[in-house]
Amino acid sequence: MRLRDEMVAGAVGGLAGGMLMTAFMTGASKAGMIDETLPHKVEQYIEEQLDQQAQTGPTQEKMLAQSGHVVYSTLLGAGYGALRATFDWSPLPSGPLCGVCLYGLNLMGVGPALGITRGPWNEQRPTVMRRMMIHAAFGAMTALVSEQVRQRMSEQTEGEPARHQLEHRAGQPVR
Repeated sequence: MRLRDEMVAGAVGGLAGGMLMTAFMTGASKAGMIDETLPHKVEQYIEEQLDQQAQTGPTQEKMLAQSGHVVYSTLLGAGYGALRATFDWSPLPSGPLCGVCLYGLNLMGVGPALGITRGPWNEQRPTVMRRMMIHAAFGAMTALVSEQVRQRMSEQTEGEPARHQLEHRAGQPVR
């Protein structure tokens, strides 16, 4: 498959993974397991950097934060697709591993460096484990869905030459 197709498949997988994480965060927040979600913290950070206060209510803020997280997940999925094209990984070990690596990069590196998160070394072990597990689930969902999309795309690509030959022989498009 071409790199572009791999990235599209990865993006679809990342979208599914992002939706899974959003559903988990929403449920965990309602259950009182999470005080403030990372997408909300990122939104607050951006507002502070832009020196602007949001002109939205709490519901709109939550939707905006969750939408941003799903977009970010989709982009990360496209990155996974590019890596998948390069290394030809199997989805199950590679997906969860990529998800845990993203946790490490974002919540141990970028987040604390920017002041968005406190870093896992300042969190209780159950909190760190929960975050690692949900990122592993994100990676697994991303990898498994992107693998399904890859397979569908290759099936369609393999059928194209045969379809073209039939059209050429009959002189009319095949329906």
